Amino acid sequence: MNAKNKNSEPSSISEAFQQLIPANAVSNVNKSMIAGEFLRLRYETAMSIKTDNPALAADELARFKDNCRLANAISLGIELRNYLLWEIYSTEQYRQTDQDFVAFGMRMTELKKAQLMRSVHAGRIRIEMIQADLDDVRPTGRQVEALSKIEKKHTVNAWLHALAHVKIHGRSDAKVIEGLIDYCKIKKIPFGKRMPNGSGKLPFQKVLRKKTEPEQLKAKNNDWDLNLHEQELILGIDPETSSSMADSELRKTVSKHVEAIKNVAAKIDLTDYDTRQTEELLAMVYRKDEGMGRSLAKLALHSVRELVLKEIKKSDDNTKPNES
Repeated sequence: MNAKNKNSEPSSISEAFQQLIPANAVSNVNKSMIAGEFLRLRYETAMSIKTDNPALAADELARFKDNCRLANAISLGIELRNYLLWEIYSTEQYRQTDQDFVAFGMRMTELKKAQLMRSVHAGRIRIEMIQADLDDVRPTGRQVEALSKIEKKHTVNAWLHALAHVKIHGRSDAKVIEGLIDYCKIKKIPFGKRMPNGSGKLPFQKVLRKKTEPEQLKAKNNDWDLNLHEQELILGIDPETSSSMADSELRKTVSKHVEAIKNVAAKIDLTDYDTRQTEELLAMVYRKDEGMGRSLAKLALHSVRELVLKEIKKSDDNTKPNES
């Protein structure tokens, strides 16, 4: 917020909400909790004035209006809370009491981590919509949660794409999500961070999700430091290779196989989006038909093996002396 606007910021937001809550409603022991005795008496009063008439009696009607007023205020309070959590998170105000925002947020709100971060994203998205002059057509409800599954830097453009999509295909939460997924497909970026159900059982899922090693570690050695079992695995890719060869020839062959594996890996040009999409496809097949899913996974592994063998044979052909 600019300094010139600082004095115009309302300073009694909490007081405005607290005025809606009776003083005796707050627990004397835990000031962040509504007292159980207050709720018990309130419910007993509500039941005592209840009638079976189609139209509410005067006391019931007054109680109903009061309940609606409080419920609406609480809904507004939740929206404001989401923004406040985003402000605390983005400015790191939580460092006053905690080293970690999640620890602070979970303690303060009593929300689980996933719920807490959804609230933070909701606050962030509202601010981004305001800053992009899109507040009047901002996402709501499920749309906010769907938009939060896209990388932050794409938030505004993804939402503009979704708005254009629903203008053509009809306005609904399902169509909005459809538009957001379409944007991700065009930009080749992932939609959501949670891996699909079933992917945890795929045989290579940990490899696909392994974080990239720092560049200095990858470039440390041209050859890997392999123990005896690992050497046997490397040699075993080629059934024509014998492990009984002399040590010098063994080291040379292992190095050649390692180089073949590296060459194959370097040729893969599949984007992160395509990788994620294919993994989701395999996970879906696995859920529908476990046997078929395992077969496709084996086919993928077989393809890697064949590519490495092809690279090894290519290397052998290049090193053979020319026949006269």
